[in-house]
Amino acid sequence: MSTQSVGYLGLLRNNIAFRRLWYGQVVSQLGDWFDSIALFALLLRLTGSGQAVGALMVAQFLPAAFVGMFAGVVVDRLPRKLVMIASNLGCAALVLLFLLVRDASQIWIIYVVAIGKMSLVAFFDPARTAITPNITTRDQLIAANAISGATWSAMLAVGAALGGVVAGTLGTDAAFILDAASFVLAALFIWAVPVHETHHHERTPTSGLHELREGLAYVFSRYDIAVYTLTKGLWSLGGGVLLLLTLFGRQVFSLGADGALSIGLLYAARGVGAG
Repeated sequence: MSTQSVGYLGLLRNNIAFRRLWYGQVVSQLGDWFDSIALFALLLRLTGSGQAVGALMVAQFLPAAFVGMFAGVVVDRLPRKLVMIASNLGCAALVLLFLLVRDASQIWIIYVVAIGKMSLVAFFDPARTAITPNITTRDQLIAANAISGATWSAMLAVGAALGGVVAGTLGTDAAFILDAASFVLAALFIWAVPVHETHHHERTPTSGLHELREGLAYVFSRYDIAVYTLTKGLWSLGGGVLLLLTLFGRQVFSLGADGALSIGLLYAARGVGAG
């Protein structure tokens, strides 16, 4: 069996399918941070409350914990490329609803839309991860996974910085419109990925709940797998410290309209550190 290593640039240059999938990931994750920075600034402008921002973080993170358990079952039963396209187009439509928020009495829209958007995102990542082996060789897979993992950190840095600049200079509405456009562009990149999927035709006729139970039983029957699965969730228990970045950006180091520029720069610094 070949153990030849594949370089990152060589993979992106020579594998057109992975390159287009990666472009879709880049644009999609870039847009995620565009609207997050704008939402933080908007909530603080309308409410002046750190609790409102904290509630938004719950609305953004909690859906993935619940929806994510079922996302894998759904992704295994449908064409993964179609799931990713639908996720991005759904996010584009939802993000435009943020434009309706004009005063503190309407901030419930932000929470409802955020829950819906992050529920859709919970389907995108498993589908992208699962489809990667279909468009790469075994020798390319490690490099492909490494690029995909590093992209999250890079897009946090770049997306937060750009989102802060746009929201801090052009306003939050401009950030939301650009974010919606980014999801449409991501869907177009993924639509152009040449891939032949057969997994959804080859499955045995078992129920989704049965598959979910099998998956959970496997995770918790293996100590090492359980530790890996729970690690990020346990780390996230301390994730509330991220709220301080928003408050510092708005109240202490405020730059740009509603402190959006400084909030974006602080989150971008987090992305640089993660990278």
